[in-house]
Amino acid sequence: MSKLIAVYGTLRKGASNHHVLKDSLFIKTTRLKGFVMYGANSFPAVIRGTNEDQITIEIYQVNRKEILKELDLLEGFDRENPNSQNSLYTIQKITLEDENDLIEIYTFDHHPEMVHQIGPRIISGDWCKRTNH
Repeated sequence: MSKLIAVYGTLRKGASNHHVLKDSLFIKTTRLKGFVMYGANSFPAVIRGTNEDQITIEIYQVNRKEILKELDLLEGFDRENPNSQNSLYTIQKITLEDENDLIEIYTFDHHPEMVHQIGPRIISGDWCKRTNH
């Protein structure tokens, strides 16, 4: 089992939930086009945006099912029923411009109308630099 996961908020290096990825392989930090980030102090949420919108992500290779299960639990995602409206997040499978492999990213696309309740738009698209929204 091996999956590439893109993280953009509390799972990034130095953030509060990064320990969940402790046994995963860090691949790189990059910018991802087509997504908009919202959030406040607790956590961010991203939804699809325009081609001009970008967010900062870190990519990890997850090699253990236990880590994937912990990620799903943290993000309120039911992998057995991925289209459930009860899931807080959903998973988008994307391919980066310079990669061939599919990368999974948790997004708020089930409930895009709720992103404003999570917090203001983070203009920089970088959770770690959110003080300048």
